[in-house]
This record gives sequence, structure tokens and C-alpha cells, in this order.
Amino acid sequence: MNYNLCLLYKMSKDQTYSAENLTSFSEEFLDKTRQLFQPLAGRDLSDEECAQIARNMIGLEMLLRQLRVKYA
Repeated sequence: MNYNLCLLYKMSKDQTYSAENLTSFSEEFLDKTRQLFQPLAGRDLSDEECAQIARNMIGLEMLLRQLRVKYA
């Protein structure tokens, strides 16, 4: 499964985003998140837990992009 956050959330050098500002995701996106992370959790994940996982992954992606720009 391709869990490509770059397509979900675009970020340019002159814009600042916060993953915490993302409040809603499609049911399809939450289902894909659940399929990917539920086996790792070893239990059923709620929609809110899947949304939090997505926000965390987007935050990580944003941090990595900022570091790449800063240190490239």
C-alpha cells in the first residue's frame, strides 16, 4: 500500500502549516490508515485514533521537509 503524504499535503518554502489544523479526513483515507496501522497496534483503531496517526505522520513529513530545506 502506498501511503504517500506528499500528495495529501503540499508545502512550499514560504508557507507554514500545522498538522494539528487538519480536522477532517475522508472515510477512505481513514480506512487506508486503519489498514496500515491497525496490525501494528494489535487492536481495533477508532476513526479519531486514525486521524491522530495521520496528523502525526503529516507532522513528521513536514518536519523532514523543513530539515531538508534548512540543511540541503
